Amino acid sequence: MASISTLEQTQAADSHRGRVIGAMGAVAGLGSLIGAVAAGFLGEVLPVVLLLVVQGSGYVVGGLTIVYMTRRYRAGMGSRSASAPD
Repeated sequence: MASISTLEQTQAADSHRGRVIGAMGAVAGLGSLIGAVAAGFLGEVLPVVLLLVVQGSGYVVGGLTIVYMTRRYRAGMGSRSASAPD
């Protein structure tokens, strides 16, 4: 969460920073609401353990997606630090 806050504060223009942070908060709140409602309905018809496995799988898939999508950035960072003098 700290990394998202840092990106919001450093990447948003001064004139739009409040709007960006507000929009991100609204999206997070809406996502939590949708997730809670969906879990409530699905919890009535599916075993809770299955829902937890699906949720955990989503985290794994999301993490692997981020690793895949940032591989070029991370590769560039590695070559810069290797060439930097100590």
